[in-house]
Amino acid sequence: QANLKKFMEYVQMLNSEKVCRLLEKGLDPNFHDPDTGECPLTAAAQLELGSEMIKALRNGGAHLDFRTREGMTALHKAVRCRNHAALMTLLDLGASPDYKDSRGLTPLYHSAMVGGDPYCCELLLHDHARLGCVDENGWQE
Repeated sequence: QANLKKFMEYVQMLNSEKVCRLLEKGLDPNFHDPDTGECPLTAAAQLELGSEMIKALRNGGAHLDFRTREGMTALHKAVRCRNHAALMTLLDLGASPDYKDSRGLTPLYHSAMVGGDPYCCELLLHDHARLGCVDENGWQE
């Protein structure tokens, strides 16, 4: 438990060296932070300079579509905070632009409705994100 908390701190501080060391020792990066519900990859996707950390986590076994406790993937988190670099990195590594959150909503929906960033929408559409995601109110991107 203490190791996981330290690991999340290293991710937040972008300390790739210590993150890689723990991953090499066998730490599984697919877990939820007990306090926030975030996972290491979604935390990295929200950091301004998180692309190298995203790659380190992926190389260490992080699943690109692993969800937070609230049901969002790293792509959802990246578009919600308009993080172009993280979004491009995740897509380049093979993250699915169509993976749905716990409410059945895609990253493109979040980008159009919450993030409001045209470039994020463009990146997702360039990566063949499907249109037509409808929320509980009948709204779509």
